Amino acid sequence: MLLVCKKEAEGWINVRRNNYNISEVDTTIFITYIMLACENYGLGTCLVGMFDDKDVRKVIDIKDDEEPVLFLAIGYPSDEAKPSNYHFTRKQINDLITYK
Repeated sequence: MLLVCKKEAEGWINVRRNNYNISEVDTTIFITYIMLACENYGLGTCLVGMFDDKDVRKVIDIKDDEEPVLFLAIGYPSDEAKPSNYHFTRKQINDLITYK
């Protein structure tokens, strides 16, 4: 299990988008590459984003200027492992994209 945190004060600021701090986006890209590397070695991963920061800080020593973003569970999937049926439910493209 990995916990990936961000330091918002060190994040890149996009001045063209109302000074948007892109640290969470960069952190998520980083996690995606870890997931791809794990897959390359036959490991399965699962993102965990539903947690309470306060509870995490009670168990893991995180600096005050660091903010937890996601946990990443890593392990070898069983031979019987398969995605849930929800995984195969897809929205129509028109529900996701708007053309103007």
